[in-house]
Amino acid sequence: MDEGNLKPNILFIVIDSLRADKYHGNTKTSKTPNIDSLIKNGLYFEKAISSVDATDPSLGCIFTGKYPFKTGISLYKNHAKASRFFDILKDHGYHRYATIPNKSFFKTLTIGFELQDIYSVDPYVLLYEGTGQKIIDMLNGKMKEPWIYYVHLMDLHPTGGKFIFPNEFNDPKYGISNYEKTVSAIDPWIGKFLDKINLQNTLLILSADHGDYIPITGKRLSEIEKTQKIFKKIKQLIPSLEPLGLRVFILSRNFASKIRKFTLQQTFDEYQMRTFSKRTDFGLYDEIINVPLIFVGYGINKKKVTQQVRLIDILPTVLDLIGIKEKEPEIDGRSLLAFLSEKQMDDIPVYIETASTNPTNPGNSIGIRTSNYKYFRSRTDKEKTYLFDLINDPLEKNNIANTRLDLVEQMEKILESMLNSDVTLNEKESLKKLISKKRSDLNLQE
Repeated sequence: MDEGNLKPNILFIVIDSLRADKYHGNTKTSKTPNIDSLIKNGLYFEKAISSVDATDPSLGCIFTGKYPFKTGISLYKNHAKASRFFDILKDHGYHRYATIPNKSFFKTLTIGFELQDIYSVDPYVLLYEGTGQKIIDMLNGKMKEPWIYYVHLMDLHPTGGKFIFPNEFNDPKYGISNYEKTVSAIDPWIGKFLDKINLQNTLLILSADHGDYIPITGKRLSEIEKTQKIFKKIKQLIPSLEPLGLRVFILSRNFASKIRKFTLQQTFDEYQMRTFSKRTDFGLYDEIINVPLIFVGYGINKKKVTQQVRLIDILPTVLDLIGIKEKEPEIDGRSLLAFLSEKQMDDIPVYIETASTNPTNPGNSIGIRTSNYKYFRSRTDKEKTYLFDLINDPLEKNNIANTRLDLVEQMEKILESMLNSDVTLNEKESLKKLISKKRSDLNLQE
């Protein structure tokens, strides 16, 4: 796809916490004409799967092309190897720029960039509070070509869990929930960014690190506004009591959460109660791992892909698209450009896990997802196992693990082969043979 010696500019936008079913599809209630245009005119992947349900390890996978158990990146540990994607581009003449939150991982990820445009995280400076204009200023010719500009937006993951958007979007026509109203509010900025780039010589990538749960009542179990306001006033009046106040607040919040959960269980069913879940707890439902993935512009044809792909495929796809032949050792991702020529690719299971919330222990659950089945289990208790038929039960309401022990066994073998592999998924012949043998049973696409 390389057009002579000219290299395209690359605008890589990650919208933190944007789940796939809330920016496109039958359950979407937000208004997103600009994102809709990208989907219509680009290479759109309906089932793009993140391997982790938290930001740092997910981005570590994206920018190394490797699964999380190979990157060594967690919420408590990051390293410069995470910038491998950007380093390769630098080696091929790219100038690197970023607009990112003021967090350790992002600063490590973009170390050595020509510019790190860092915005505040307490609270986050969101699009309508100055970050949007900063991005426009960068796109107004401030970057030396060819450039890679990485933008990470936090509007769907604001400080304190509050969604902030202009009052004009506070209308049901822009979304049922505040989450979806925020998606609607983000969309005009996508249009403004598009106005500043030439898609003939620029590749635009739009994706997310993970999705999120959207409480059916609009409030999470841990939200206790009155208590939060009381402790905030105490902190302002008597700062010395903050350590004690924080402990009391946490205890109060936990107690209130349990009471609220018990009360809600009297009204809502198990699926509705799932909307109150937290990422990293245990579940690996599509709400938190099925995310957007769109390529638009340079070298891209219009195409909608329904087959499952992985976020670890982004790195090799971009390198293939812009003609960089450098081979990455032990990479798990693969280029997706075959889809542009109407080819079908083998369906590869994607490894998934919950992120660790303890610096000394791994995350609670691990599993794999195929195009037709989802399997995940506790790391420590194999009796706590979930299996879903994604074709007949797309909302993952019915756990069939106890009735399909044969499938559980097959999925577990594939999972263990991935975890015990010292080489890449594509190179491990035994795993290839295992998947091929079980392809019919698992309904994997040829």
